[in-house]
Amino acid sequence: MSFEIYSLNSNNQEDFFSLFEADNFGHSRGWGNCFCRYYQTNCSFEDWMNRSALVNHEDASKAIKEGTMHGFLAYENNKCVGWLNASSILNYPRILVELPKKYHDSKIALTICFVIEESHRQKKVASRLLDHAIEHFFSNGYSAMISLPRNMKLVEQNYRGFKEMYQNRGYTEVEEGILILKNLLDQQ
Repeated sequence: MSFEIYSLNSNNQEDFFSLFEADNFGHSRGWGNCFCRYYQTNCSFEDWMNRSALVNHEDASKAIKEGTMHGFLAYENNKCVGWLNASSILNYPRILVELPKKYHDSKIALTICFVIEESHRQKKVASRLLDHAIEHFFSNGYSAMISLPRNMKLVEQNYRGFKEMYQNRGYTEVEEGILILKNLLDQQ
């Protein structure tokens, strides 16, 4: 399969929203309301659970326009079939409280959420998105990339990606649950 990958921006944000609104979350109904804002907020978990889909949609739209929400969209035949939420680690306040301070660096990127259209799962869309993100961040001077995969029993709930997918690209586990890929060009 041939995919084209583009950075999220105000010109393609409706494709992003359509991916979430297309009922791709039969395994976890609440995920369709998130619009990938959970990790980019710092409200309490209780407040998060009370946020509506409309609030998250508006928050995402505003963040896209302001340039504070980043990631990549995968397209096949001009149809959006996948999303990867990826940006500087500093754009994820909910994650920062979980990570040691040594990783709080504007030149460290984080890949955190993959959303793949149901008929395109298990077809390497996530792998292509990750490869694109690696190339993008390292060509833009980032020193490292972090992933935080989990091993969920239901395959569809592994929205952070699979450990093996990261390790196959050179990521190493530096602490339990924290995988890092260093930019080898930075070390020359």
